Amino acid sequence: MHDEARKTYRIGVVTAMLSGAGGGAPRSAAVQAGALADLGQDVTIFTGHSPKYPLTPEQFHLEGCEIVSCRTIGPPDLGVNPGSFRQLAKRASEFDVIHANMGWNLNTFPASRIAKANRVPYIYSLRSHMGEYHFKRYRALKPLLYFLFERYNLRDALALHVTSNWEIETSRHVIGGLKTVKIPNAMDLADFETPVPRRDAKEHLGLSQNGYHVVCFGRLGSQKNPEFLLQAFLEAQLPRDSHLHFVGPPEKRVKRMLVDAVKKGGVGERVHFVDFVSGHTRRCWLACGDVFALPSHDENFCIAVIEAVASGTFSLVSPYVGAVEYLPTDSFRALELDLGRWSEQLKALHATRPPQLNCAHGLSERFSPKAVGEEWLRAYGGLLK
Repeated sequence: MHDEARKTYRIGVVTAMLSGAGGGAPRSAAVQAGALADLGQDVTIFTGHSPKYPLTPEQFHLEGCEIVSCRTIGPPDLGVNPGSFRQLAKRASEFDVIHANMGWNLNTFPASRIAKANRVPYIYSLRSHMGEYHFKRYRALKPLLYFLFERYNLRDALALHVTSNWEIETSRHVIGGLKTVKIPNAMDLADFETPVPRRDAKEHLGLSQNGYHVVCFGRLGSQKNPEFLLQAFLEAQLPRDSHLHFVGPPEKRVKRMLVDAVKKGGVGERVHFVDFVSGHTRRCWLACGDVFALPSHDENFCIAVIEAVASGTFSLVSPYVGAVEYLPTDSFRALELDLGRWSEQLKALHATRPPQLNCAHGLSERFSPKAVGEEWLRAYGGLLK
C-alpha cells in the first residue's frame, strides 16, 4: 500500500472515454491524472474508445500515465468498457485509491463495485451534477439510474469530489452527510497567459474585424440551452454585422433543430456552426468574440467559461454555472434565463462592445495542474490515513 518514504500514491483513474471529442468531463479527468503523474505519482487510467470518441491521449499530455483502454461496447454515450474493467479487477489491489469519474454513466458503477469488493477506497468525481435539472431531464430514466446505481456510488465512496460551492448547495438533498472534497478542475492555461489579440484571432478565423461576434463554445447539447441563445439572438434584432457562432461537437438532434430554426428565421448568413476545433484555432475562437455566451441549464463547473475569461472575453452566463465563483466580477454577468433580459443584454453589449481584458495571470496560477495536483495530494493525506 502507501509508501510513506516515497510519498507516492498508486492511483487508478476510471473514465468512460479519453477523447478530445468528449467534452469537459473526460478532459477534466485526464488533466487531473496528468497533473498527478507530473508530481511523481503512479497513475493508471482505465478507459474506453469508439469511432465517435477515439482515444486521443496526446491532447492531454499524459506521457507519465499508463493507459488501459478497450473498445466501448454499446452506444458511444451509454456504452461500457468491459475489457478495461477486467484489467481493473485484476489489478485493483495495486492502488491506494481509485477515482471513479462521470456521474450518470454506466461505467462508474462497475468501477465503484470493483473498488468496494477489493476494499480499495474510491473517490467519486461526478464531472456532472446531482441537482434538480439532471433529475428532471430524462424524467423516466434518471430516478431509475439513481435507485439502481448512483445511490450506491455515493453511499460507498470515501468522498465525493465537487468543484464549486454551487454544486454543493444544489446537491444537498442527494449528498446529505457524505464527505466532500472541493477542488476545482485543473487546467493548463499557459497558452492563455498571453491571450491571442482579438484582431489577430478574427483574422485567423476569417471573421469581419468590425462585426459583432457572439460565441457559444462547448459541446452543443440541450444542457447548454443553445436554442434559448439562438432565440435571444433573433429577438434582439441586431444589425446585420452581428454573428452568432456555435463552436463545439454537436448532438445531432440538437444541431438539426438549430439549423431548422436558423432557416426559418432567415439568418443563415449570420449564424454559424463549427463542429470541432483544437490548438491555436481553439484559442482564437475563445478570444475572437465580443461576448462569450452560455445560457446553460446546469454546469457544475465549466472549463470553457474560464478559458474565455482567460482569453479576455466578457462572458454572459446563466446563474447555473459553478465556475463563476472563481472569476473576477467584472469579467462576466450572470443573468436569469429570461428571454427578454438576454435579448436586451445582447443589444446592450452590441452598443458597448466590451474590450478584450487581460486577466489570465491569476487564473493561470489558480487552476494550474501543479497547483491543483498539490491540492489533491493534501486531500489524500487527510483522506487516506
